[in-house]
Order: sequence, then structure tokens, then C-alpha cells
Amino acid sequence: MPQIKLVNISKKFDNKAVLENIDLTVEEGELVSLLGPSGCGKTTTLKIIAGLLEPDNGDILFDNSSVLDIPMEKRGAVIVFQDYLLFPHLNVYENIEFGLKMAKVDKIKRMDKVNEMLKLVQLEGYEEKFPDELSGGQKQRVALARALAIEPKVLLLDEPFSNLDTRLRETMRDFIVEIQKKLNITTILVTHDKEEALMISNKIALMLNGKIVQFGTPMEIYQKPISLDVANFFGEKNYVVGSIEKGMFISNIITIKANIDEAQRIKAMIKPEDIELIDSYEDVDIKGTVKSRKYAGDRIYYTVLVKDVELKCVSQSSRVFDIGDEVGVKIDFNNVVFFHK
Repeated sequence: MPQIKLVNISKKFDNKAVLENIDLTVEEGELVSLLGPSGCGKTTTLKIIAGLLEPDNGDILFDNSSVLDIPMEKRGAVIVFQDYLLFPHLNVYENIEFGLKMAKVDKIKRMDKVNEMLKLVQLEGYEEKFPDELSGGQKQRVALARALAIEPKVLLLDEPFSNLDTRLRETMRDFIVEIQKKLNITTILVTHDKEEALMISNKIALMLNGKIVQFGTPMEIYQKPISLDVANFFGEKNYVVGSIEKGMFISNIITIKANIDEAQRIKAMIKPEDIELIDSYEDVDIKGTVKSRKYAGDRIYYTVLVKDVELKCVSQSSRVFDIGDEVGVKIDFNNVVFFHK
């Protein structure tokens, strides 16, 4: 399976920039997610890789060889769309067989490959069923089997789980990751779901406004965002304003070491899950008052007022605090990230 490189890819529609100078490397056998909000250019990027669209500038390399002049059907990259696009008049067997027929594969070999795919996606016994007789998850498996039957070099997934309910989405997510690892196929997934990307990706390319703003492992991007835009994309954060003096971040509620240049206006980002509330507030430096509480089953969301600063925190502790309670506030300072204001 190939390494994929996008080199300085740009694309405009109606003179409006949709992609700007996209550089991306996906290593052989990796699962990389293109993550971002609607309209950020992630599906356009996927279609350019597949050959459904041509870039205005730049190049696409499979194992360091340009594929720009190679037509879609010979490029070796196949897309599974969120709407499945199964042929309603063909049964499961015929849908999976379709690409092989178009490639004029021998009938016996087609039969062997279809049976192999049915086993791979756990749909043995469904050969004669038609798409309108299948559940959403089963349709997704047929679409995946049809894509993999032609033995592509690259698997491209465009929001593959968005039409499924929560439980089925989780099941299919795990199922596709298992197959991807088993086949060791280079895979690029388009999604707007932060949790999905964090859970299944080897690496994430976060896209905003037609650009890749950060690329790295899920842990790198979540724990060490390089900008406020990246940090805010992954949910609500706490920001404490202060300054840097002699290697220390100084604010009205915390003073901690900071290995950045001196500056008068700095924001310290503290994630809600890095804050712990405790009873023994006499023994800690930071004390606060519970201002609000939201119960969400396995976790509770609190807002705590520390002096004039509101801090959001999320707790999975069995200890439940009431509004108005005085609490101690413990912060994991190892995970604090600083931004110039």
C-alpha cells in the first residue's frame, strides 16, 4: 500500500478558494482523518486524491510518483460515500461484484472475491438481499465490501458513519478500523466528529477555512494545540489571562512556570478535565465556589468561581458538589498550554 503525498494543492470554485496550499503526507498503512467543520475543504481534498476533481495547483504522489495524469479508474483509490450509493436493482452479491465485472475479471475469480468480501464484512447469507431490505449498518458493509473487492491501494471514506445511530456508529467504527488494520490499507477518513477522529486515527489533519492548520497524532493535537482556533475546535476550554515575568506565568489566580518569552498579555489554556474539585479547600492554594452544575450520567459539568474567574470543569468522581459549595481547586499544570493574547 502506498505512501500518499499532497504537495501544495489548491482549488477554487467560482473564483473562491476552497483549498489553499495543502501539504500532507500519509504513510503506508496509516489511517489519517481529515477533520474539520462543514465547508473547510476536507471532502474536496478527498475527491482530488481519488481523481474525481483536478487541483488548480500542486501534485499528488503515490509512493513518490505523480498520479495527476492517471484517470480515476486506474489510480487505485476508491471512495466510500456517506450515502452508500448502492445499486437498488442489484442484490448484495451483484453490488459487491459490480466493480469486478467492470474490470472484466473472470467469473470464477469474481465469485471467489465476492465470497471473500462477504466473509470479511460478516454478511454471509445476505447475498440475495436487496438494499431496501438492509439496515444502515448492513448497507455500509456492502459499500465497503464493494470498494475493497477491486483491491484498491488507497481507501477513502467520506463521513462513513454520519447516517448511522449512535450505537451502530460505534460498532461500524470499530469494525472498519479492524478491517483497515487487517488489510494494512492506506486510509483517509473525512469526518466532522472530533471524538471519532481522536479514537480511530493514527494521525489527524485538522482543516479550517481550506487549510490544514495542524497535523499530528490525536494526543499531540488535543494536548498541544498550536493556536486558539485549534484548541477551541475541540470543545470548551478555560483561559486565564496573565503575563510572563522571569519564566513565570502570573495571573490573579495562578502562578506557574512557563518556558516562553516574556510578554505582557498571555492566555493560559486549562482543559476542564484537568481540574479536580476537592472537599479540603483549606489545604490548597486555589479555592472557589460552585456556581453551576450539570448532570450528564457518567460525568458532571461544573462552573466554579475563583475570585473573578469562572472555571469550567468536568468530574467523573462519585463526590457530588452542590451549588454554593466552597471547594478546593486542583489543576494539572503539566497540561497547561500558553498562547499570546
